[in-house]
Amino acid sequence: ALTDNEPEWEATEMKAGVNHVTYTTHGLAEPYRSRMTRVISEARGQAQFVVVSAHVGPNWGEPSRAMRALAHELLDLGADLYWGHSNHTPQGIEVYKHKVILYSTGDFVDDYAIDPGERNDLSFLFLLELDQNRVARVRLHPVAIKNHRVQLAKGSEMIFLMERMRARCAAFDSRIEFHKGVGTMAVG
Repeated sequence: ALTDNEPEWEATEMKAGVNHVTYTTHGLAEPYRSRMTRVISEARGQAQFVVVSAHVGPNWGEPSRAMRALAHELLDLGADLYWGHSNHTPQGIEVYKHKVILYSTGDFVDDYAIDPGERNDLSFLFLLELDQNRVARVRLHPVAIKNHRVQLAKGSEMIFLMERMRARCAAFDSRIEFHKGVGTMAVG
């Protein structure tokens, strides 16, 4: 796990904290590149499937060029999946070198004020189907947060989610199909 938020909370040899990183459109800056290279390598030695959990970027808006460079680099370093979750709305899914980038899975149990334009009360349950330790398919079940509970989205909310996710995936040349409200993306 890593974050670009709260640099004053960065862990050091002398104090506990978060795995803070900085990055640009060229990827991780040093010493963070070296640290993440080591961490991913160590995780790979202990696990067959390595997920990078990234709380990076702003609360709203599409992934920046720098965020895209970060995700690509972390997969190039050996991670199998990039899971972003700083943004409060689900963002597009990119397939990069046969690996999946979830730029943001949005809010699932919301603790944030609902923005009527962004609709951060709507998201998906993201399910990953693995085949021989790689993501073969991503399935999305549309959900809505109502009265502090997650439930399946229906009607106009489901249509809104499907249309928005199709457009956001298309921005990454990714194609998602919806059948009876459930989205499926095959990973080639």
